[in-house]
Amino acid sequence: MPQPQATLGFSGALLIPLFLLLPICPLIAFQDPAMQDYANHMARAIIITHADLFRHTYVVHWAPIPDLGWDLWAILLGQWLPLHTTATLFFVFYFALAVGGLFALHRAFCQALSPTPLLAGGMAVA
Repeated sequence: MPQPQATLGFSGALLIPLFLLLPICPLIAFQDPAMQDYANHMARAIIITHADLFRHTYVVHWAPIPDLGWDLWAILLGQWLPLHTTATLFFVFYFALAVGGLFALHRAFCQALSPTPLLAGGMAVA
């Protein structure tokens, strides 16, 4: 009589960190991410973090708009880290939140962990 074969179960504790680390590798390996407006964001961050140098040309007027995430991140971490490192950490944090949110929603709706959110992971960060 043949013995039943053991099937591999889903181990979310191992798969989720691996899924978070693999897409981050290109951010660390390459100098600039593939964003068309990356240079614009970096230039704005340099102007904001060095406002005293650019005070004759630029004036920073703060207003409550929805796209202040990068500006606040650059001001807070840009004091201690180079802006390229700050931008890389921003992308890593954004990606972790996006994919983590997919897993949290799937867990809330299905009451179980499964690899299904991995299918939508590429869409969440695109």
